[in-house]
This record gives sequence, structure tokens and C-alpha cells, in this order.
Amino acid sequence: MIGKLISHYKILDTLGAGGVGKVYLAEDTLLKRKIALKFLSFTQTANEESSRRFKREAQAAAALNHPNIVTIYEIGKFEDQTFIAMEYVAGKTLRMLISEGTLHIKKAINYASQICEGLGKAHEAGIVHRDIKPENIIIDHDDRVKILDFGLAKLKNVSQLTKESSTLGTIKYMSPEQTRGEEVDYHTDIWSLGVVLFEMLSGKAPFGGDYEQAIIYSILNENPRPLKHSNSNIPDYIEELVLKCLSKQISGRYSNIEKVNQDLAEIFRNIAGDNIKNLQKIDSKFIFKSKTIRIPLLAILSIVILAGTYFLIDRPKFTEKINTNKSSTTSWENSIAVLPFENISKDEEHVYFCDGMTEQIISSLSRIKKLRVISRTSVMKFKSNKKTIPEIGALLNVNYVLEGSVRRSNKRIRVTAQLINAKNDFHVWSQDYDKQLTDIFDLQDSLSESIIKSMIHEISPGELESVKARRTDNIEAYEYFLKGKYFHEKKFIVTEKGDEYFHLAEKMLKKSISLDSTFTLPYTTLADLYHSYYILSARKDKEKQVYYRLMVNYLNKAFDLDSTLAYNYLVKGRIHTLNNDVNKAYIDFNEAVRLNPNNGWMNNGMCLFLFHRGLHKAASYYADSAEII
Repeated sequence: MIGKLISHYKILDTLGAGGVGKVYLAEDTLLKRKIALKFLSFTQTANEESSRRFKREAQAAAALNHPNIVTIYEIGKFEDQTFIAMEYVAGKTLRMLISEGTLHIKKAINYASQICEGLGKAHEAGIVHRDIKPENIIIDHDDRVKILDFGLAKLKNVSQLTKESSTLGTIKYMSPEQTRGEEVDYHTDIWSLGVVLFEMLSGKAPFGGDYEQAIIYSILNENPRPLKHSNSNIPDYIEELVLKCLSKQISGRYSNIEKVNQDLAEIFRNIAGDNIKNLQKIDSKFIFKSKTIRIPLLAILSIVILAGTYFLIDRPKFTEKINTNKSSTTSWENSIAVLPFENISKDEEHVYFCDGMTEQIISSLSRIKKLRVISRTSVMKFKSNKKTIPEIGALLNVNYVLEGSVRRSNKRIRVTAQLINAKNDFHVWSQDYDKQLTDIFDLQDSLSESIIKSMIHEISPGELESVKARRTDNIEAYEYFLKGKYFHEKKFIVTEKGDEYFHLAEKMLKKSISLDSTFTLPYTTLADLYHSYYILSARKDKEKQVYYRLMVNYLNKAFDLDSTLAYNYLVKGRIHTLNNDVNKAYIDFNEAVRLNPNNGWMNNGMCLFLFHRGLHKAASYYADSAEII
């Protein structure tokens, strides 16, 4: 099958096989994306029951559109074999992760919550999955859960195919009513979720036996062994949640999946509070992980201004605390500095576009966990600088440097970029891009991908997909966004023109939104702008209330458009810090770093938050990646 063209799908590789059929990695030649093709075997295609279940999987999943459910694109036939074309998810199944060892409590709660989100969408549509188990949960490289295999799903207003079908599933994850062959509803998915959560936390299923009937007997008659026997650190409130999911009587279980998720969210907040307390206990013994701390006094002042923090800082004390916690200087093999792109256009005003290009490439690369990417603040000091590449490489402690230029002429853009080995000044590659301005996003993605592939030999399609920019189809809206961001940053650099630049930034960002109301970044940047003005400029209480409402309203809109954007969580953490809500702020800053682990601003948020909790060593762990050096 490898190399075959099926409809407009080209088979690239085999992803897996089983008794029902095979799953292949393929390329959609029309839309230029990786997809998964799931084939029902010839034997199973001839089996009317299997064929109907296979089609029902496609129908059930296709009726749902949710980030925690694998997307179904189409169902078709090839040489008398039925296939489903679906979203390709690069990552590991939950079964693989459990086999590597029990999951950290926080991670298990996070995964369970995402499973709830996906199941909530299914239940809302009247669909019961009926086969939730670790094999049907895949975790992508961004730690995002995807629910697979709706082959046993029970659809609303669709009669059972056979009496036997009600007992189909995987024995260890079946609810008591499912093992008895009774009619099932969403309560059976809640039970299965409880089993999966139990297994994530303990490494074992709650009900066991050497053969199927023994497992069924245990499900119907025995209580699960206490989770604390496997992990003494599990709090009582987590065990209570699991046991409520595993109530043998439906009336004793959660009434719906949303209530499970509400309790999981509360547990997550409790864990965050516990983490703050634990960090306070272990701060004096904080372990560094290949981080280098270099924070001069002037830079400390810069981050306080740039971050828009509301608290005053004892700068000498801060410098002393951080610098006394230095780890040994280390060098990452895959480390890069993206120097500011030079504007060689006739119009000097296009400098905002070059700065935007620089920041976008840095932001894209910072999503790759195997890369150490120098922050934008650090590289900007080399703008128009005459130092050699080896000198810059030595100063920033990187192995690679990217330099380039941008020329704009009417509606065309020409970008020249060179990736250089900073140790020997050897050009790894040099590329020219000559595109229409409307192709700027493809240009940025192509450039980022070329850099990554040159530096990292093994990179998954999912990780490459993650570098793509949050974008808009309206290039004019994008340009106004870049101008707004440019003036937002100038506001802090040239303080005597602060008000002027604030109003210019506000005007440009609002213009961007008026041109494309679905473009997320202008909303988040406006919320950040109002947060900064609330801190540094507003003096009257009434003014502060206005800016507070504006920042919250724009951020809420940003989350409505995209709940996976790291920048959203950074600004949300700053707002929770204003309200002195420590636990919520910690959760948000932590999520920002998780979503974009090498991004300077995300690490800056966590660094400042921890420092002002008195956790100086913990703060210094994030300082090297923060926008402060």
C-alpha cells in the first residue's frame, strides 16, 4: 500500500494494524496535510455487523467538532475496502504513557479534564462512546488529548444493532450495567473515565482477574483497592472523585460529565495551591536543569517596565538573589539566536514589518522543546551592531545564528536568510524567498521549518505543525496588528511619548480587529496594552476601573477565539496577579510556559510571579529563558 494514491490521499507509512484492519499515514495531496487513513479489512468489510459499526464510527465522530476529539474528514471505498480519512495526531496513546510509569497527579488530572471536555461535546450531541480506555486516548506533543474510535458509540435515536452490541467493549473498562448487557447512557462513559483515571494514578486497573468472568465478577461485586496503596501522595479528594465515578449504582455516580470536570478543575486549583506551598518548602534546595543566569541591573529595570507589573521591586536585592543562584554555564547543542531582520526597503517605515518577522520566527521556534531560542530582547541589542557572528554566538552562548533582510515593494516581499554555524562562521544554508505579500505566512512557516530541520534530525509532523503562526487571511489586518504591537512596545522604551504611543497602538489594534474580527492576537495585545496602562499610566480610580474592564473584555474575547494561545494565559495570569489570586495566577503562568516552553515572555511571567512570592531560586530557573537578559 505504501506509495499508492487512494482518491487524493497518498499512502506514506503504516501507523498500526489489528484484527479489524490497518491505519496508514497519508498525505492529502489537495490540502497538503498529513492525515490518517483507517481501513476495514476485507474480512471485516464482508461482515455486515463490523461494516455497520465502522460506518457508525465515522458518522458519530463526524457529527462532533471539538479539539479533544479526532476530526473525521470523509468515509470512502477503495478496491472493495471501506476507509475513513481522519485527522492525523502525532503523539502517544495513553496506554503507552501509562506503560512508562504512573503519571504525575497534575498531568493525570489535566488529561482527565480534557477527556471530560471531549465526552461533554459527545453527550451534548446525544452520543455515548461506550469504549473509553487508554488505547482510545492519544496525547499529542502539546499534551492535548484526542479521543479516538467511536466504533461502539451509541447514537441518539438509533436503535441497537443487536442485543449483543450493548455488551461490546473492553471488559476492564465496562460499567456494571454494560457487563450485564443492559441499556446504557452517558453514565457508562463516566464509569470508564473513573477506571482510566485510576489507572493513570496507580498504573493498574481497579478491577482485575485472570479471565473475563473473573473481571466481570470483580466489577459487579468488589470494591477497588485504595489508590493510596499505589501512591501515598494522592490526596483524599482525588480518591473521592474516582470512587464517585466508580459507583456501582448509577444513582451514586456523577449526574453528568460536566460535574466531573468541575470537580477536576477544583482539584487542579488545590494542587496549584499545594505546589506553591511545596515550592516555598523546597526553594532553598531548588534543582537547576541546564539554565544559565545572566541578569544585569539595567535589564532588571527593563523587565519590570516591559512586563507592566504592578509591584515595585528592590532591584539590587533582586539582582543579588538571582545571581547568587547561578547554575554552571552550559551550551545546548540545538541553540539559536534569530538576529533582527534588516529593513532594506526604500520606505524606512517598514521597520515594524521586519521586527514583526523577527518576533514571529522566534515565537515559532520557541514552540519546539528541543531548541533553545534566545529571547527577542537579547537579540534586539545586536540590531545594526557590527559584531561578527562568532562574537555574537559567544556572547549569547549559541551554536547557530540566523540573520536576514527584508525588502518590500508594493505587494511583493523578498526575504533573504542565512543560517550560520556560530562556532566557525560556516553558512549551513542560505535561502531567498520572493513572494506576494499575501503569502507572508507561508513564507514564515517555510523559513521556520527549514531552520528546524537543519538543526534537529528527528522531528515529528505534529511538532512541525505547531510552529505555524496564529494568523488571519486579511493581510491588511495583520499589518495593522504589527503596527499596533510595534507602538505598544515603543510606549515603554520612549517614556516621554508614552501616551502618544499608547493611543497609536490602541488605534492600530482596533483597526486590525475591525478588518478581521476573528483574528485573536489583536484582542490579546489590546488586553495587554490596557493592563500596562492600568499599571503605569492610570492615576484615578475611575480611569483604572475603565482600563480594567477593557482588559478583561478583550481577553475574554481572545479566549473565545482561541483557548490554546500561550499569550492569552500570560495576560490572564497578570490579571489574576492584580487581584492577588495566587493559585489562579500560578496555573495561568504555568500553562503559558507549557504551551510555549522557550518563549521569553511566557518565562518572564512565571519568573516574576515566583520572585514576588519570595521563591528566588525557583524564579531563577525561568530567568534564563525570560525576556530579561
